[in-house]
Amino acid sequence: MIGAEPGKPHVSLLEVLCGIVAIAIPLVLALSILRYAVNAPYWDEFDWTPLILHAHAGTVTFDDLWAQHNDHRMFFGNLIAVGLASLGGWNQVRECFASLVVAVIGQIFVLALLRADFAPRTASVLLVLDSLLLFSFSQEGSWIWGFQTSWFLINTCVFGVLWALRTSPLSVFNFALAISFAFVASFSSLFGLNVWPTGLLALSLLHPLRLSMLAWIGFAVIATALYFYRYDFLLQGSSAAATHATPETSLVFFLVYLGSPLGNWAGIDLSATAGALGLVAYIALAVVALIRPRSETMHKRAASWFALGVFAIFCGVLTTVGRSGSGTAFALESRYITPATMLWIGLLSLGVIWFSSVWERRVARIAAFASLTLGAATFVLTALHGLDRMDADYGIHVRAYCVERRAAAAPDDELTAAYPEPSRARSDLAALAAIGVGPEADSSADGGRSAPCR
Repeated sequence: MIGAEPGKPHVSLLEVLCGIVAIAIPLVLALSILRYAVNAPYWDEFDWTPLILHAHAGTVTFDDLWAQHNDHRMFFGNLIAVGLASLGGWNQVRECFASLVVAVIGQIFVLALLRADFAPRTASVLLVLDSLLLFSFSQEGSWIWGFQTSWFLINTCVFGVLWALRTSPLSVFNFALAISFAFVASFSSLFGLNVWPTGLLALSLLHPLRLSMLAWIGFAVIATALYFYRYDFLLQGSSAAATHATPETSLVFFLVYLGSPLGNWAGIDLSATAGALGLVAYIALAVVALIRPRSETMHKRAASWFALGVFAIFCGVLTTVGRSGSGTAFALESRYITPATMLWIGLLSLGVIWFSSVWERRVARIAAFASLTLGAATFVLTALHGLDRMDADYGIHVRAYCVERRAAAAPDDELTAAYPEPSRARSDLAALAAIGVGPEADSSADGGRSAPCR
């Protein structure tokens, strides 16, 4: 059941059911976005106002798209925002659905990777489990905040890189495709640069050819140099907080970050415990599958999933360096759960690969069922917690929408619910209203949502 079965002539009932469930999962999330997303700019989205105004005037330049946002260069995220705004005005709900579409493309890449490494039935079951993680409600803040599209784009590009490099033999076309995905990830956020060591690791395990690895390193150097060309390090406002973090708090922050996809419902302690257990299990399984594999096939099947975990760990290290001084609770932010999820997707496949080699042992079967049971229980609690937080976030966004509708007369302390600089929020909203977009120009009572402004 674990290995590939290319000659299998029919599709089993299990595969059909798993396929239906895998399709249903993002559809359920789509309904949640329809219910909870609010058409109002919120916090960082205000930084897109000049871009939207230039797009409306037809004066968008490369510099507008290339402009640095805090630590990040969000060229492709900016490009998506401009493209979506051209479809009928700036609309945050539309951006949220764009995030979902990007994540669905990532799901397709995951399916392709699974079918390359596992038998169809095993791949189908894993697709359902991976989809539950990919579209988890634990990322609630990102699903109903249009500004987060770049983070989902990076995940999808990482899947795309690993899928392109997984083919054997590695063609020039597939290598070029992997490079393209890596460049898109690199210029979507600072975290996107982690795609280069991730891809290099996959290359070294799947295609240990000096020429391809040297070429990958060369493109990585080019991408990194371009990213930091004329980079203003003074814009890293919150990164300075890392100087106030101790080694102990930084370690806890890192573990909370990794464990948040399963433990955020219970807070810091459980998330840190989940992160520590996940990291230990990941390292142990990587040793078994890569350093002491039972076969060359096992080694090859484990490569992509091991690389996924490396991406999550690198993102965790980068976030810890830049944000740990803000407090350990900051690691539970839903936007960090998106890249941290990659560790658990990789861990699932590594676990199946290892368990399949020792399945005849009773202790292995007991350990597998215990792990799945524990994982399922924590995931259900995480999903319920995420749904509750999504409802709370919806209330915050509705209040922001309502105060933005009367921004000209709203007190500063109320406008800070939408953006920390009230005067800028007021002027941006007025400029948006002048071109017929934004809450002040909205003819409905509440932006199309169910809670009216009173």
